[in-house]
Amino acid sequence: MAKSKRATLAQLVLKWTLERPEITVALVGARNEEQSVQNAGAATFRLNSDEIDFINLELEKITPS
Repeated sequence: MAKSKRATLAQLVLKWTLERPEITVALVGARNEEQSVQNAGAATFRLNSDEIDFINLELEKITPS
């Protein structure tokens, strides 16, 4: 999915995190300017509800009960 969005996996994870209604802020660390620019790249694409649901379902498969 990240590839189809022309995003990194980190950007996809950050975008998914920010799309969650119970999350009001994400504290994102960056050790250098390049990482800061990559983090900002999460703002350059959207996730639709089907994509969010897909990610949530995949995470349920690997999350211990």
